[in-house]
Amino acid sequence: MTGVLPIAKYSSGSELNMFSEYDMLISEKFSEYFGFSDAEVERLYEIYQKRVNSPAFSREDLRIWYRYRVEREEKAGKGFVDFIFYPRRRKEDAIILELKVDSTPEEAVDQIKNRDYVLRFQGKLGEESEYTGRILAVGISYTKKTKEHRCKIEILKR
Repeated sequence: MTGVLPIAKYSSGSELNMFSEYDMLISEKFSEYFGFSDAEVERLYEIYQKRVNSPAFSREDLRIWYRYRVEREEKAGKGFVDFIFYPRRRKEDAIILELKVDSTPEEAVDQIKNRDYVLRFQGKLGEESEYTGRILAVGISYTKKTKEHRCKIEILKR
């Protein structure tokens, strides 16, 4: 069992391509072994409530905290973005992620901007955007020779 993210598994530069993928939301067979069960979260929240006078967040906040719907190779702007992380709450940060092999994270961020991937978060003409938080451009590069990863994050919209 491993914690390899789909972004590593599916990138063209990944050397990790011989795995079977088990999504814990879909493959319930293994779900009891990962994360917290609802009962465990409830118990942890009860402990938290006893330790603080006025909780900073509700039990419902915890439920939606984990935090994003992820889409891969989605049409956006003038092309297809590698990954888009849609926040569960409209005020949270949205993330556009571009992966590059034998390149730089700066080139990945430039691609996000040049291909207008940010348009994916704007509402239709005359409509208000569904998302009001920041939009972050995240570029990650991987060098095959050195196996080095680099990352750059830039705010596209505040």
